[in-house]
Amino acid sequence: MPDMFKEAVISEEDVMCGTTASECQEESRSITDEAAERIIKYLINHKKIPADLPDSLVTSSRDAKALNGFPKHLIPSETECTECGQHAGLGDPQLVSSTANILTMTGVVKGISTYRKTCPNCSMVYRYQNWEDGIHNFNDHLLLSIHLCLVLRNALQTHTAVSRIIEMIEYTEGETFPNKDRILQAYLSFEGLSDHDYQYACISCGYHPAVVVMDLHKKGVFSMPVSEIPNPPQHYNGEVNARSFWEAVTMEVIIRGLYPPGCRNPFVVKPTYHNWSPWIGPQTRRSDILINTESEKVHLPDSNSDAEQILTEERLADEVLNLKLPEIRKLCSQCGIDSRGSKMDLVLRLRDKMASRVTYNKVFDKVWGAS
Repeated sequence: MPDMFKEAVISEEDVMCGTTASECQEESRSITDEAAERIIKYLINHKKIPADLPDSLVTSSRDAKALNGFPKHLIPSETECTECGQHAGLGDPQLVSSTANILTMTGVVKGISTYRKTCPNCSMVYRYQNWEDGIHNFNDHLLLSIHLCLVLRNALQTHTAVSRIIEMIEYTEGETFPNKDRILQAYLSFEGLSDHDYQYACISCGYHPAVVVMDLHKKGVFSMPVSEIPNPPQHYNGEVNARSFWEAVTMEVIIRGLYPPGCRNPFVVKPTYHNWSPWIGPQTRRSDILINTESEKVHLPDSNSDAEQILTEERLADEVLNLKLPEIRKLCSQCGIDSRGSKMDLVLRLRDKMASRVTYNKVFDKVWGAS
């Protein structure tokens, strides 16, 4: 009964933004995919958040209980439509929500009213997105202070989860924040709209080293069966446009604020070999065209040859020795093997069991699953 899950997701949004289920459903139907794309492209081109924010702005957005804090009515600053040209005035502000919340490091500012404007000629929608007020608008219901966004950025860069920061604020201020995953999505949209400075350079070679070596980082890898990734086109030469790819990813992240939870996101970037670009800084790469040759790893070995199978089992056993003991015990449990004994005992049991294709696949996925 999939309708039960849809209702549960919408109810979660109700608690977060103070809107009813019918209002959320009406809002999702009121915007088309084409209109959403126009809005996001406008935000990316005209509402970028600068890399170096004024200290006074960050300070003023720190405290939720300041006397001269955030404005209560958030109205878009645009007066003319940018797509219809000059002298194309926008309509009167339309109320979106009167119960929006601004999250800060010192609590929640409640009872915020958000508005939008619409061009009567081309129906282009302009939402409030003025970072100069110290506010980042995610979805007209959930807003973050710029100071909180910077705190979450520094937390992630020091290996602290966003959910832990939110829990810390809740315990300290005695308030309940919205769904933590939704807050994470709001923060990611802030990063998507931010203009980042990328200043990494080799101390000897500058921005243009002769060779760039990229290594595996398992913490940044998502699990996905290779069988679900479509094969590249027949004449695919490994070239991917890095700028176009990462712009598409940015659009996917930002546009989540235009659709209620549970709604289909039409701008999802699906993993494919011919549309997945590595990240190399714009100063370091020669052009926007980069090489993605991951598809060359997919070719299966000759089924009549046992040499690779024997060699792989030997290498797997050696690689398992490099795992920590708790990981090996967990792997044995997953394979239905006795998980008691020393590290060497467990490895020998796994090696004996790897004659079974099922056990072999589990061990392979554990050792080289992110390759």
